[in-house]
Amino acid sequence: MSKTGQRRIAIGLAVAAPLIVAVAAVAHAHQAYVYARPADHPYLIAGFAAVMAAVAARLAFARQALRIITYLVAGLVALPAFGFVIVKDVMWAGMFAGPTERDTVATSADFKVVAYQGHVLFRSDILVLRVQTRAGLLSREGDEVACFMAPGTPVPSSWLFDQARFTAPDQVQVSAADGTTWWLTFDTRSLKVTEELDRCSTAPDPAAD
Repeated sequence: MSKTGQRRIAIGLAVAAPLIVAVAAVAHAHQAYVYARPADHPYLIAGFAAVMAAVAARLAFARQALRIITYLVAGLVALPAFGFVIVKDVMWAGMFAGPTERDTVATSADFKVVAYQGHVLFRSDILVLRVQTRAGLLSREGDEVACFMAPGTPVPSSWLFDQARFTAPDQVQVSAADGTTWWLTFDTRSLKVTEELDRCSTAPDPAAD
């Protein structure tokens, strides 16, 4: 490859590295936007950006000293970043994994309620409900509005989720498996409720005994 070609690749990598870091930072700052989540992996992206910078230095710098300095800086960023990803997402995936989406349990013209199943350390899994807007690529999601024990947990039916439905533009009716019903009013901008329905923290959890 000619020096001109190497220089062009180096410039492209040097420009792309901070751009993908910026994209990751924006995605992390806007986690409420559902479709921004795939880019919300700051440690992994920082590691790849450091590798890209090292490759750019290899192509752009003729002086060995400048290359070595760049390699050292890139290594100091990439190794801890990739190490954290390996520990978090591979070795301890169950401990650090976020909630897994199960199903959409209620819909209206502008909103929907999505159920997630999550892991709790030294306890049984839980099922949480969150309100999402229905706005295409600009769809947002709020915090948990309700929490139940996960399906299949050996607890009385009053601690298990049954169904949900919208009863007003800003209100969701949530029912437990025993028929007990609550009405939750949420803010249509923040998607938060005044007080979360908590059927988790005080549940008679056999895994916690």
